[in-house]
Amino acid sequence: VKSNNLKQPKEKELWRRGNNTIKLISGNLIDIAFESNRLERKIVVIPVNTAFDTQLSINAEKDLCPLVSETTIHGQWLMRILQVMDKFELDQRIQNHLDASGATPSGKSQGVGGKSDRYPIGTTAAIQHEKTICYLLAISDFDNRNLARSSREFIKNAVEKLLDYYDDLGMGYEIYMPVLGTGKSRARLNPKESLQLIKETFVEHAEKINGQIYIVALDTMMAELN
Repeated sequence: VKSNNLKQPKEKELWRRGNNTIKLISGNLIDIAFESNRLERKIVVIPVNTAFDTQLSINAEKDLCPLVSETTIHGQWLMRILQVMDKFELDQRIQNHLDASGATPSGKSQGVGGKSDRYPIGTTAAIQHEKTICYLLAISDFDNRNLARSSREFIKNAVEKLLDYYDDLGMGYEIYMPVLGTGKSRARLNPKESLQLIKETFVEHAEKINGQIYIVALDTMMAELN
């Protein structure tokens, strides 16, 4: 008797125009961000909150209003990047990039214990480590209990602004991004809804796609998306 458990494909093309493509691939975004044997530059999108907080919350006894959880993509990226630079340097580089790019705070963060300035949804700060350019993309606000708040509209807006940023500064590098809004951002999207939203938003602005876009899903999520 043949098994019905078919092996899931590792890559699926969602859209193509000439050499410009959008593909869904199976993988671990953090591993892609920190792979060291790659010769070409690439871009990896890390979803963050609008204050660009870098304070990891790993002590449940002391952190009564936790900031960045180590279970999020943001938190996993922080755990890896803080092994190669200290928090002061990281904060300084994020702020320098925001200032240089002309990003202007839209108000004060409601979060407790984090950074004070809040930037508009879709604001991007670029941090390069070796051959990887990390686009820190603001997709959620923190409330006064440090709970992330996002929505379908926030995600769509962030994707539109990401594409503007990539069109201006991406230089045609391959860009890797997660399925946004399915976790602790509280956008309340399931993986299929998020993938459809991202794809539709990109295709609406297809004239700004100048390279290969990879939407990265873990194997468990890939099975659902296929």
